[in-house]
Amino acid sequence: MKKIMMTLVAAAMATTMSAQLYVGGELGLSFGQTKVTEPGLVTATGKTKTTTVKILPEIGYNLNEKMAVGVAFGYDFNKNVTPLASYDVTSKTNEFVFKPYFRYYFVKWDKVGLFADAQFGMGFGKNTYETYEDEGIFYYPVSTTSKTTSFSFAIVPGIAFTPCEKVSVVAKLGDGLGYWYKQTKTPYSYYGDKKTTSNKFGLDLETLGLTVGVYFTL
Repeated sequence: MKKIMMTLVAAAMATTMSAQLYVGGELGLSFGQTKVTEPGLVTATGKTKTTTVKILPEIGYNLNEKMAVGVAFGYDFNKNVTPLASYDVTSKTNEFVFKPYFRYYFVKWDKVGLFADAQFGMGFGKNTYETYEDEGIFYYPVSTTSKTTSFSFAIVPGIAFTPCEKVSVVAKLGDGLGYWYKQTKTPYSYYGDKKTTSNKFGLDLETLGLTVGVYFTL
């Protein structure tokens, strides 16, 4: 009898956890270009081609109808190529991010809910800048690599739409309101690395936009 009761309790706990656990995230791939025209005796036109890849899976747990905890983690890649007369200038950014959060729903209607995420973010990445230098007749390649470290804390508002019991579509308003810190280390000289540090507090208007993810309740 004891074994039967323990089995029933374990099955009930598994069912409850399954009903509250959700997985999802964001997957993005984009291509674009920026065109610059410089007037002069001979008009020069240049185009910078941009490639962006984002893979950001997410897992979370609904504590109750109004609260949830979760974490998003993944990889962000950005590449810019600017063709010049004799060579291309290329910059690449690779970053791994980790963003745990606490979510609170302020309002819930039938299939729509308004929420805010208290989100802490960490990121570790590498920037590579590749160009060529002129040495008389010849050009030789020059590459510079910088390491970046960042962290942030922000309140990010969002909206969730649940068309059916197991599927939700969530949209967040950019990076929200908070604090962002970033440090870049670039090899500089025999004495050490050159460090560049940025601090920002407020509404992140530079990256303000709508991000959309799809989530599945298990």
